[in-house]
Formats: sequence, C-alpha cells, structure tokens
Amino acid sequence: MVSNDPIRLFIAHTFVEHDDFCKVVEYIQSKDSFFYVNTASLIKPGGGDKAAHEELRKQIGLAEIVIVPVNIYKANPGLVDYQLRVAENFGLKVLALRPFGIDAELPRELRNCCAEVVEWESRRIINSIKKLARNEHIPEYEVVEFTLE
Repeated sequence: MVSNDPIRLFIAHTFVEHDDFCKVVEYIQSKDSFFYVNTASLIKPGGGDKAAHEELRKQIGLAEIVIVPVNIYKANPGLVDYQLRVAENFGLKVLALRPFGIDAELPRELRNCCAEVVEWESRRIINSIKKLARNEHIPEYEVVEFTLE
C-alpha cells in the first residue's frame, strides 16, 4: 500500500469521544507502513437527529470499510445500528472489534452485520482492514529470513 492511496475507513461513533474510538486510531497508527484516512468526525451538527443522520451518511459514504468497536455499539445501539444500515446500503463491509480484554459475545444485531470480528491486536486489525477494504490477503505471520553463521 502506498501513501498516495490510503484506505478510507469509518470508525463508528456516537458524536462523543469514546476510549475505544481513540484506541482504534492508536492501534492502526502503530504500524508505519499502513496508510489510512479516517472519514469519521465526532463534531455533531446542529439540527437534531435528522442532521446527525445526514452527517453520518456523508462520513460513511466516503469510506471503504466500517469499524465498530463493540463498546461503542453498546453505548448507543440505536445510533450504531443506523450506521450499520447505512454501511449496508453503501455495500461496505463491517469489521467488529471485541470488547478490550474480555471474551464476550457480540450483540446478535452487530454479529449479523459483520464480515469479520477480531481481537484488539494491531496486526490483526490492520490485516482485516486490508482484506475487507481492498481484498488484500496478508499472511498471518511474517517470515523472517536469516543466515546461520
């Protein structure tokens, strides 16, 4: 992947800063060779729910993939369900991130929309983003060649 063709991703949100939103950004920024643009903006427009929904449609429409941390889903299932429906209408794949450090079941509604569910591990998150957004298949493990002397 080159820096002039970054993957455009949308991280589900509820227009308020959430630890898991920040954590996703932190995890994907940890890999120097991964270039992306986050189309999500936490700035809520004035004008009520209708304006918020329109803003979400715009943000999601710019993306190639939608990422949904489960804890953000649980914070406001109605609003995130709306984002999942918009993603489906745009034909976007959804990547869900399990709750951090907890082995818990995903809510059924979220599980049914997801193309993939991963744990909080940078390499797996980035590989899943590449696979779902651009159909790039990356080996699970890196092979390091060396010569014994």
